[in-house]
Amino acid sequence: MEKGFGNAIKIGNNAAQQMGPNMDPVIFTVATWLFGLAIAFENAHRRLLGLASIPWTGQFTRDKSDISNPNNVIVYCNLNRLQEPEDEAKKAEGLLYDSDNGQYVSTKNGNYESCRTGKGPDGGRPSAAITNPHMSLDLSQHVVLTTMDLCPWWLEIVAVQEWNFISDVGVVAGVVGQLAHVALSLLGGDTDMDTMKTFDFMILHELTHARACGVLQTFIHVIETYGWLPCVAAKEPQNSETLAFFAWAVSLIQAGYTVLMDGRVLTREQINALQPPALPEEFSGPSDGLPWPGVDDPAAYIG
Repeated sequence: MEKGFGNAIKIGNNAAQQMGPNMDPVIFTVATWLFGLAIAFENAHRRLLGLASIPWTGQFTRDKSDISNPNNVIVYCNLNRLQEPEDEAKKAEGLLYDSDNGQYVSTKNGNYESCRTGKGPDGGRPSAAITNPHMSLDLSQHVVLTTMDLCPWWLEIVAVQEWNFISDVGVVAGVVGQLAHVALSLLGGDTDMDTMKTFDFMILHELTHARACGVLQTFIHVIETYGWLPCVAAKEPQNSETLAFFAWAVSLIQAGYTVLMDGRVLTREQINALQPPALPEEFSGPSDGLPWPGVDDPAAYIG
């Protein structure tokens, strides 16, 4: 657990540092896939920089006094503290009462029920984790603390699966492009980038919801988008999944992998083995002389 949270903050901060004025052209291209025009990079940059404000020390915060620091993320591994409210009006609103901090959370979208059961609403994607930046009790728009619930069904998978950290990706030669993520069918997406939704990826996604990074998409009217290809299509720099994918792509590129716009992740050996498609005579291909990796759009070459 500690390693996953530490990795998430480190990888997110690293990605933020790569978005400066001297941005690497390879990373810049990935940013355009995910965020659109360069003018939109600032929102993503700000959210990723916010990770540095989370006081993560390698230990879970357990004491209620931690709530006094609004940048803290209070982490829970079960939902036992959430109770039906005594207030009938609150109950009618579909709220649950958090006995730890006196806040209320909404159940209207079915996320807490799917977190308990591992079954998504209407057969859809279940919640793997739920992060709430809670508002102050006087109903002002001031966020006072962040809670993160790691869903029990997902933690059971994490406990037995082989790939939990980004560092695991390169442990076995040739594993990239052939990963078999146990929870892939539940978490959505079928590209290489989707299969790399390791524990620390998911935690990074959740941490970008924290008070230090901003607020939930529902508060800023951004529809939550999941999966590499939907994120590339949406180009939404405020979307947490998009931010996590960008940070992951940066780390993979820095580790020597090639990330393609269609979501494939290849080693240098795999790139060299691919046959280039037919190109117009006036188009000479990548400046380093490597073949195009079998894609229609030359802009999809990265690495």
